[in-house]
Amino acid sequence: MIGSGRLGFSRSVDDAYVHIHEIEPGLYLGDMIAGRNEQLLREKDIKYVLGILDDFFCMPKYDGITYFRIEMADSFQSNIENHLPAVLRFIDQARKEGFNVLVHCAAGISRSASFVIAYIMVKNNMRYEDARDFVRSKRGCIMPNLEFRRQLVNLKVQEYRKFLN
Repeated sequence: MIGSGRLGFSRSVDDAYVHIHEIEPGLYLGDMIAGRNEQLLREKDIKYVLGILDDFFCMPKYDGITYFRIEMADSFQSNIENHLPAVLRFIDQARKEGFNVLVHCAAGISRSASFVIAYIMVKNNMRYEDARDFVRSKRGCIMPNLEFRRQLVNLKVQEYRKFLN
């Protein structure tokens, strides 16, 4: 007999093999494969792509899609807040214009998940744990690294609301 904990683990493992998940209408979270897949981007009508990778040497750009790229490692030295105002503006602009946006990193688990969690926190005036749980309910495999979690727990949400119109 499989307990609910096992099913939760199984779902998160299975989610790691799905390249893209819709977190809220028009906001997608995914991995590098989703960011490279032109057919998938067109199928989901994604017009904005935020990529967070160590480098972008293997990442194409497609016509009709607006890109914002952040070169950032998934490491304890990386600082989310250095990029957060620009990320919030980028996602907010896409959503205000009615366009779908994909936020991706290499695996769609730590870096991109952290920025999506931050966006949800600021947009909805939520605590980290609530925003994380909401995002995890849509993409079960998310797992921001310990430093990103620390930064998100300590995020002064009200200070960032000015970056959303």
